[in-house]
Amino acid sequence: MQSGDYLQKIAEDHGFESWRDIYYHEDNADFRRRRPDPNLIYPGDVVMIPDRATPKTPPQTPPETPPATSDRTVVAREGDTLCFIAVEHGFADCQPLRDHPPNAAIANRQLRPGDVVHIPQRRERREEGQTEAEHEFVRRGAPFAQIRFVHGSRTRPYADDPTLRELNISNYVTDQAGTDGLGNVAWVDHNHRTFDANAHADEDTFKVEVLDTRTRSNELDVTIEARRPTYTRGRLTGHTDFPGDPNDPNSERGKRRLATRVGRMNNADGSATNRFRSCYLRLVADEIDRAARPQQTLLVTDMVAGGDAEVEILDQNIRAEYVLEGCPAAPAAR
Repeated sequence: MQSGDYLQKIAEDHGFESWRDIYYHEDNADFRRRRPDPNLIYPGDVVMIPDRATPKTPPQTPPETPPATSDRTVVAREGDTLCFIAVEHGFADCQPLRDHPPNAAIANRQLRPGDVVHIPQRRERREEGQTEAEHEFVRRGAPFAQIRFVHGSRTRPYADDPTLRELNISNYVTDQAGTDGLGNVAWVDHNHRTFDANAHADEDTFKVEVLDTRTRSNELDVTIEARRPTYTRGRLTGHTDFPGDPNDPNSERGKRRLATRVGRMNNADGSATNRFRSCYLRLVADEIDRAARPQQTLLVTDMVAGGDAEVEILDQNIRAEYVLEGCPAAPAAR
């Protein structure tokens, strides 16, 4: 098992219609004893893939899963957090999910794709009020935090700037910019977060934007990191962290990690918004370019030189994260 794997995906990757064909096969009896809940599997687990011509062994007893509950469940996707899932389901924060016994295995760490989150039942509360009067109620589960990549614009409101779904390596000299396409103007530095025409002219520059309606801070710490692709029989199936200590700048993972800050942005009339943006950033393909602007570049070189020809730039994934202030589990909650 690798990060992001779950039984149904593994079954489909190997030509089976259902995860049950693998989980209940006789060759996986030991795996079932170790993992009685098929929804809770972990990187490093080993599961046997049976011959498709061999019929699965049907369970002789009821499925070895915990007793049914009335909980709803959510399968975590890339980028999900317990806070985000909690708020989506009407809770003020993630504490009720962390305290819920079925979530014990995930209560004190970051969510991984494929994690199963149990949503506890909310308690009903009645409110009394005078008739023929206006009463205001606030929905506790309103989304309050988001993070995304943007290119920015000169005149659009921040909320209207499109989200970038793909990031590309810049064709400009790393520390240069310019509207004429020649890159003969110095690129603004890491302290510049507002619009700049010369930096904007490079369509491959990007910024990290955080929307946080609860924080009172004017600056937030953000980390962006390139993630390694994973493959099954030559097919891209997901992403995982590069090896090494993320805090060691000489490790494979540390080289592909950038810590930066985002600042609160103001509207045209000078009023403060709930949106925070970083300086202009670029992806670079080698360490020489990264050294030219270490506070504004993220390394996404491939791994051919390291003997791993599968890891190509085009297949890498860029993750952005920041700590949710006030989260009961901060700084583990990102």
